[in-house]
Amino acid sequence: KSFIAKADDDLRQESLTMQLIKIMNDIFKKGEIPLQLRTYEIIITSRNSGLIEFIPDSISIDGLKKKTGTDLNTFYRHFFKNHFI
Repeated sequence: KSFIAKADDDLRQESLTMQLIKIMNDIFKKGEIPLQLRTYEIIITSRNSGLIEFIPDSISIDGLKKKTGTDLNTFYRHFFKNHFI
């Protein structure tokens, strides 16, 4: 696995959020809900540093904003326009 090293950043909130996402993913699987959430590892190495698993073929929200010139909500509404009611 590849990881991104983060310094001067407290990753405890991200770690807690990922734990909740993993629980939700398990609930979806058990309920046979056709939705899968992509989880990744977060390793806290100190109060202000850690490692985050790198997801191949991914882009950060900031990178997406720069590439498309729009915000995340607008991007999803355009990209998934046939899936919104």
